[in-house]
Amino acid sequence: MSVSRETSKSNDSWRVDLKNILTESTPHLSDLSFEKLCLLADETLNENELLHLVSRRDPENEVVKQIVDSAAITNCLSLCPGCRLLDVGSGAGFPGIVLKLIFPDIKLYTLDSSPRKIDFQRRVCGKLEISATFLSCDFRRAALDELVDIVIVKALGSKRDVIRKSRNWLRSSGKLILMEGKTPDHTIESSVSRTNAFSHHILVPYSLAAFGSARHLAIVYKK
Repeated sequence: MSVSRETSKSNDSWRVDLKNILTESTPHLSDLSFEKLCLLADETLNENELLHLVSRRDPENEVVKQIVDSAAITNCLSLCPGCRLLDVGSGAGFPGIVLKLIFPDIKLYTLDSSPRKIDFQRRVCGKLEISATFLSCDFRRAALDELVDIVIVKALGSKRDVIRKSRNWLRSSGKLILMEGKTPDHTIESSVSRTNAFSHHILVPYSLAAFGSARHLAIVYKK
């Protein structure tokens, strides 16, 4: 199934598209989680013109794709209750807030350089009745009160810098997860090999069938 540009222009049709895609791709998703994902999508679309949270070219289609991509990775990993997750470059909350809605017992940190996007996340988490710790600064200067179990990165420039910085955020045996496209960034392997804090990395393929998109998770393991 695909989300057509023509269909996505209808105010409510994106909800049907999202429901159909998630039913097929993420069957373990609860009805309550789906309703909260729709609220996240609504808030994103309502404030997109001002904050540029997703592409303005086709925002309904894009917000569906962002949610589906964020939810799809739950088929590759499960987050235990109490797991501490840091979403770096969190933007509108993809994937961090989506993962919190699916795994409500995790402890979520979100980090973004834009104060306005962090304010958006704070408002939407209030409406969703979920808790998170919000950090607004350049990730290179970010410091955490405690070490985390997982650092996840969906859209950020320098992989080398985030790999280097993650060693200060992760506990021993923690994981850095980089959400990559069809062809993973070739600099990941060399950056990991230059950093003694990490033991190895693996590539886990997954797909967004509704969008005809092949993707990968690059999972980097701290020693």
